[in-house]
Amino acid sequence: MKLISISTLLFLSVQFLCSSATAQLYLSNGDTLFISPGEQIFIDADLEVAEGATIINHAAAGINLTGTAGIQGKIDYSALANQYILPYHHKTLHIGGSGNKLLTADINISDHLQLGGTAKLITGNYLLALSGNNSTISGTHAFGINADSWIVTGNGNSGENNTGLGGLKITGIGNSGRSGNILFPVGPSIFNYNPVTILNTGTTDDYTVAVNDQVVPGADITKSVEATWNISEAVNGGSNIELGTQWTAADEAGNFMRPACRIVHSDGTAIDYNAAVAAADGNDPFTRTGAGFTSFSPFGVTSDGIVLPVTFIRIVAYQLQETVQVEWETAAETAISYYEVQRSTDNIRFIKVGRVAAAAITNYLVPYNFTDAAPQNGLNYYRIKSVGTNGVIKFSSIAKVIYAAKPGSISAYPNPVVDNKITVEFKNKKAGVYNISLLNTNGALVYQKKMIHDGGNYKYILPLPATLARELYQMNIDGPDGTRTQLKIMIHY
Repeated sequence: MKLISISTLLFLSVQFLCSSATAQLYLSNGDTLFISPGEQIFIDADLEVAEGATIINHAAAGINLTGTAGIQGKIDYSALANQYILPYHHKTLHIGGSGNKLLTADINISDHLQLGGTAKLITGNYLLALSGNNSTISGTHAFGINADSWIVTGNGNSGENNTGLGGLKITGIGNSGRSGNILFPVGPSIFNYNPVTILNTGTTDDYTVAVNDQVVPGADITKSVEATWNISEAVNGGSNIELGTQWTAADEAGNFMRPACRIVHSDGTAIDYNAAVAAADGNDPFTRTGAGFTSFSPFGVTSDGIVLPVTFIRIVAYQLQETVQVEWETAAETAISYYEVQRSTDNIRFIKVGRVAAAAITNYLVPYNFTDAAPQNGLNYYRIKSVGTNGVIKFSSIAKVIYAAKPGSISAYPNPVVDNKITVEFKNKKAGVYNISLLNTNGALVYQKKMIHDGGNYKYILPLPATLARELYQMNIDGPDGTRTQLKIMIHY
């Protein structure tokens, strides 16, 4: 075994002259560093691979680097054995030979990723990102054809704890970036190749795909393809994708029916959207394409007889005075129990803010509306959850509105007070504990009340002592934020 150690200023000649500065191995344009099988290279320094320079690594031992690396050229991992990828961003990365080529960190490919031989690029728990709208992947076959080399989004083995761990990210998919069908050449293990294609006709976005070898949650495990594609977008909302999936006969459960199958989306527990039913294309491998997906993540393929109870036509949200109005329309309602209105301020965590009974009619378009009396100041996201009588649920797309809250206020009426009761009205006030105190003209405390306000607008009716004298009182209302509202109240009973 040949050992090359670099720790000081030197010049290294491997095939071409490679210049370096102090504690640096520098490969300039046109230089090639070739590492033969059985060799090993230790670089006790920084590594700089300039644009136009190449490292061809045919050694299983790989490159041992103690410094940092700047890689503007090409690195070729083509050993007939396992190799570890340098944990730095690459401009051009070539995977070839055989065995597994393993990531040890998240890396970006800014220009080109070439797959080849029978090698598998193993992400493990890490993310491989193809960045920039002009970066490309080559060396794999077209969608619908089996491949010899692909990206494994796991540790290489099969099974629930080994697959779907890392992922392949491709940036800028959409009309203003990468248009058309974009291929993600991924598989859950070194044994299975299950690529997807994404065609995004919505807002241009970055998408990450990881695939495992289990049936998508919520589908019948006996009637489905044993693969789940976990797909995420960088910016929530705005996507509208057509998704293509690929599998082999070995991936199909026993009762899966190829002539009548569909792509489905799961909320992680149940199926909440499915594309139309049709026959799979191809002849092992097989493909199926579905459109209209606007939310993520788990997708799968099934011939399970899932019938979703409703189609959402639209959803809008807008501010109306001190409330937010949420309106939506549905079509083809079938056995809907109710609709749940959900709100979020980060488009991730949604809470229930209301419930609307289903109309129990089957007109083509059914309008619904809901008034949110306590929206949050700033950006609010709304979605509708339909719940069928059979328990099947489906989510609408997401509507957003910027709510500009008016200055909060507290008022009290009637004034003068009659019948020992006064109404204290909160408008756009912060949630928390409010202390109400009533003082007579001598400043003596004659009444005190603690209230818990849930936020927004509300009216509280307070009974006052019948023994209060007829005179002018001062009502102090101290809020949870340290503010005090002072009102003059006349007792007249």
